[in-house]
Amino acid sequence: MYGGGFWQDVMRAGAIVGIVMALSHIVEQYVMIYSGMSLSATVLVYSVEWLVAMAIYAFLLFLFAKQRIERCDPKIAIGFSQVLSYVVMVSMFAGVFVGLANTFYLDAMGYDRYVDGMLMRIDEMQRMVSKVGGEELYDDMFTEMVSIIRSSTQPTIFVNIFSSLNSYILSGGFVGLIISAILRRDATTNSNEYRQRREWHGQFFCILNRQLINGSSL
Repeated sequence: MYGGGFWQDVMRAGAIVGIVMALSHIVEQYVMIYSGMSLSATVLVYSVEWLVAMAIYAFLLFLFAKQRIERCDPKIAIGFSQVLSYVVMVSMFAGVFVGLANTFYLDAMGYDRYVDGMLMRIDEMQRMVSKVGGEELYDDMFTEMVSIIRSSTQPTIFVNIFSSLNSYILSGGFVGLIISAILRRDATTNSNEYRQRREWHGQFFCILNRQLINGSSL
């Protein structure tokens, strides 16, 4: 599992997953912060996009883990922990790409626009809550959220990468548990090469055993 270009496989798979998820993250941020859609439409579009992105994420991790296992010697068992470690490491590389993409996207769109978009969404949520008569219950929470957003500064590239790494390690670990349970395998004993080795080993030990018996009888 860990030989034969393991790290090249991890980096290649991580780059592909990372690019796909970075694009998904950009779409989510645009819908939530910059699109100007109503809150109900935003929640609907965001939820559908998130579900589709998670399905693609899990499928890609499964696909790359399966391809990696298929390139390994079929006579070698692939344990649960080996598959899990591969999936988590691919997710880590993907997290780096997402963190970088988030940094560049915020720079391109402008952090001030991001803050204004967040404040607009909070204002929409306040008005929605006030319509159902729950404004007093959540007033302190909304006030604190506004205060935190107004006082926050644009996160650095390292903060974005670290935050993204944490998120993708957790998500990769969760998805990896399922993938590992499906893809783990025992050693295969049906190949011709395996049978030939077993026959050769059997003949060798038979000859060795006869030599030892003959030698001890002298």
